[in-house]
Amino acid sequence: MALSSMQELTGILLEVDKACEEKVASVGSLMVWSCRGRTRHGELAGAFPQGYILITSRALPGDSLEEEIAGVRATLPLASASGNEPATVEHCAGLTPFATGGAAPRAEVLKFERALLEHRLEPVSLRGARQLLSEISRSSLHLTLPVLVAVADTSSGGGDFALAVKRTDRLSFVGVRTRPHEKSGGLHISESIRIVRPSLAAEENIAIGDLLRHWRGISPNAEVSIHTRHDLRSSNEEHSSWSSQLPTELQPGPFISLVLTWSSSLDKLFYVPLFQTPPALACSSAVYLRCGTTPDNDLLGRCWADLERLVQLHRAEVSSCGLPSLGEEGPVDGEGLIRASLGCFIEDEARVATATSVAPSGGTVTPADLPPADTNPEEDRPNRDFVDRLWLHVATHCEGTSGLVTAIRLLMEELGRPGGFMPFVRRDNSTEMADLVRQAIKISRLRRYALADAQQLKDLSDSWDERCLLYSEPKRVLSLTLGMGLECLRRDLLHMITRCGYITAKDLGDLVEVPDESAPKSALDRLRCLCRIADLALTCSRHRICCDAMRRLVLKAAEYYQRVSNAKGLSLPVFGAQLSHASTSKLLATFPLLEPSTIIIESGKSSVRVERALAAETGRADDDREAGVWAPTSTECPFEYRVTICDRFQVGGLVKGGC
Repeated sequence: MALSSMQELTGILLEVDKACEEKVASVGSLMVWSCRGRTRHGELAGAFPQGYILITSRALPGDSLEEEIAGVRATLPLASASGNEPATVEHCAGLTPFATGGAAPRAEVLKFERALLEHRLEPVSLRGARQLLSEISRSSLHLTLPVLVAVADTSSGGGDFALAVKRTDRLSFVGVRTRPHEKSGGLHISESIRIVRPSLAAEENIAIGDLLRHWRGISPNAEVSIHTRHDLRSSNEEHSSWSSQLPTELQPGPFISLVLTWSSSLDKLFYVPLFQTPPALACSSAVYLRCGTTPDNDLLGRCWADLERLVQLHRAEVSSCGLPSLGEEGPVDGEGLIRASLGCFIEDEARVATATSVAPSGGTVTPADLPPADTNPEEDRPNRDFVDRLWLHVATHCEGTSGLVTAIRLLMEELGRPGGFMPFVRRDNSTEMADLVRQAIKISRLRRYALADAQQLKDLSDSWDERCLLYSEPKRVLSLTLGMGLECLRRDLLHMITRCGYITAKDLGDLVEVPDESAPKSALDRLRCLCRIADLALTCSRHRICCDAMRRLVLKAAEYYQRVSNAKGLSLPVFGAQLSHASTSKLLATFPLLEPSTIIIESGKSSVRVERALAAETGRADDDREAGVWAPTSTECPFEYRVTICDRFQVGGLVKGGC
């Protein structure tokens, strides 16, 4: 490489290393990428979580740099259909963020926004990469980030600088880490780095030693950590070929992952098969999960639909633009249809209001104690009253604002009719609709039992007529309906979260405050947060996670959504908690596959990463198989495993426990 070009590259390396933000620069036929937690590369992100500098070749040096960057770097899919931010990972204290692709503990929240498409990166020849790294050493550069060079074939040493040799879909990387200036001590290079994909023969199983022999300078007594990860995704969304290869937590949609970790010495693991049963007593486990994103793939489809209807009601109330169409078959529209539907509802409510039963103690069971007709113990709470059922069975099915106005008018006519029914309303129901029902019940009782004189009864009747006239206005009807829905949905979600007894309403803090009808926007945000937490609780319950872990997960979610920055409930982080051995076995029994989707073996800074993927072709010969791909010889196995070895050798002496 020319001296002037090397001096220019040295300046670029120093510039991108000192910068706090990610940068991409071009030097002749080379490209310099600075990745600091926003741009992700599969193997490099896990091995270098603090960031790295990557050097590649330019495909067409004469073309625009911006166009080449756009062709190599793709935007990650959003984690939430309702939000506008990429996937984030929020961990409980003391957990290892294995879900992000690495195994070293890290405290900060990860927010990858882009991904480097490896099959579009142009490599440098191995000879050119060695020359480049030698120049970095001779120039005595002191960089905080490691420098990596993408190469296409580590077995080839020929070729001119920056000239790509044999192209493959998967690259290898060589690099160095320099020492801090104050700690150099005459030895400039701190670490020699090599990331390769080994050639593996097809066998039924491979030994761990077949992979660890690629590490340099490791002691036979070194401590080796093994992490296995089992993933379960419930989303049926279609993704592009490159995004489907992303880790589970970087793809949109709900998922649950189980991570098992144990350690042993290298001499004991050398001949142990890669796929093994972890030791029961020396194994720690953790669960990571993210709740759903849309009503289609979420456990709380009805709650999300109700929340969306409440948002529409609030928008119609503020802008006076009217309610949009329900977009479903058979909406209740037209006065005749509304009258018939409301008549059936009132007939059922009259039967419930007059139903009594003898309790075991000899007392009377109120209608609130009677179970609903179709009771789901996870979603339906048993103490719903008339106002709750009015929202669920009438208000959510009326088409448009005119349908709501007609339904409320007909209902108030029935409530104010002499000799009408007296529905049950909870004492703690503070909605405006509940107050109207209580007034109608009071008038009906005074008429029935002659408990008031004619003047008092006339005053109450006049007051009722005034309120009926007031609620004939569309805006007041929207406000009345919004208050009903906010309170009903809040109590439904609170029941789902607290029904098992491991969490209380007090643990949820401000999220369960009674909705203020004068500030519906903040109430809607709190309901969205409660939907996220309720989905988390139902996921834990259906996958048999122990109550202790469920409580810690729900408390973590409650604390997260009470932060000012997350109060709208649009973000979908990944929550994690430690698991007991018994809970681990129960959780794993709910997974369709018992084989791990990812295995990471670590010793010191070196690591081996094994990822499961659907086999591209079946019955391929070993010579035709891509480097770094291993497939079991079993014909029934539809998977292949991609193996990447990260060898980090410390220059200037061995480190206890690894290189």
